[in-house]
This record gives sequence, structure tokens and C-alpha cells, in this order.
Amino acid sequence: MRSVSGLIAGIPESQELKELQRCLVFSPAIPLSELSITNLERVDPYRSAPPGFPRLVKISFLTSIPVPKKILVKGTNIALDIRPCPVQPARCFNCQSFGHIASRGKCSSITTCCRCAESTCQRRCTSKTGWCANCGGPHSASYQGCPSYKKAVTLATFAHFYGVTWSEAESRLFAPDTASHSVGARNTINTTGPTSSPKHASTGSIAPQTERSCRLVEG
Repeated sequence: MRSVSGLIAGIPESQELKELQRCLVFSPAIPLSELSITNLERVDPYRSAPPGFPRLVKISFLTSIPVPKKILVKGTNIALDIRPCPVQPARCFNCQSFGHIASRGKCSSITTCCRCAESTCQRRCTSKTGWCANCGGPHSASYQGCPSYKKAVTLATFAHFYGVTWSEAESRLFAPDTASHSVGARNTINTTGPTSSPKHASTGSIAPQTERSCRLVEG
């Protein structure tokens, strides 16, 4: 079992999350021994949201299987999209590449400077000009605006959320013969962190079917 987290949008601020947690189900049903919801919590956005926009809700799971992309509100026709929470990618301090750690993977690549990408600095770089060892851009390998870093976030997030290796995530997201899948998968991963969410659930409307149906409170 591993712990993973995702984000769901469209939950009104007036909705009690404990009540909502009891009403979330998967279809078809999944045994609790394989996948269970452990927590729901609201996430404050990096930027202030306009009035009336509810915060995203972080949903945490304990799972031994891939988490489905949607979860249902019991007794309604509402289906909430689950978007994986971004994961910080591992970066090797020896070669500066992403996806492994020198102390664990015993990196055999040439030692490369994080700042200037040369192999002669021995971690005491005096260069005034940054040069990325991953993308060749004018910045250090640790710069989070680097396109290689953003790609690594996508890979690390996919690998962690769906329980696959880095190599498998790369083949599924970026292989030429999976281009159509890649676009859809990458679009589910937000590499810039939580932002504001739309006011209403994006898929479906509230239509309780029984008296014991779960009620999603409108704010």
C-alpha cells in the first residue's frame, strides 16, 4: 500500500468535508483493502481567488492499485475529476539528471556542476554565468523554470500517483506512439501548484435519487 494525493475542484466552501468523504464512491466499487480515502482538506491557492470561487480540495488515498480518474458523489449524478498532486522530482547531485539519486542508484555518470554544467568545478563553481546540464539553458540545473524540470515534475507525479517506474511513466507519457495519450495525461498534472477552482462541479448536476442520498451543499 502507498499513500497518494490528488486534487478535486468544484466543492462549495459550505460543504462539510467529513460528510462529503462518507459520500464519495467509485464505480465500479473498489474494496477498501485495495483503495481507501484517508483524508479531505482544502488547499489555499498561491494567488487570491475571485469572490465566490471555492478552494481546491486535496483528497488522500491509501492504495495498492492505480487510482481512477473520477470519483462519484453517492446518490447523485456528479462525477468529480481527480487530478494528481504535483510531486517534486528527484535530482542526482552527481550528474544533475532527474529520476535518480546518486547515493541510491550509484550514479556512474561524470560528475557535473549544478551551476555551469562543467565537470571540473568539484562543487566549488566560481562561474558567473549559469548553464543547465539538462536543457542547455542559461540557468542552473536546479532552476524550477527549466523545461527539463517541468517535464520531470510531470514524470514524477505520474509515476507516484499511478504506481509505475520512472521509465514506464516516460514511455507512457512521451513515447511517439502514445502521443494522444500523452496530451491527455499531461493535461491532468498541474506543475505550478494549486490555484483557484470553478464554483460548481464541472461534471454533472445535483440530482439526489433517494432520501439517504448524500447532499452536496451549494455555497
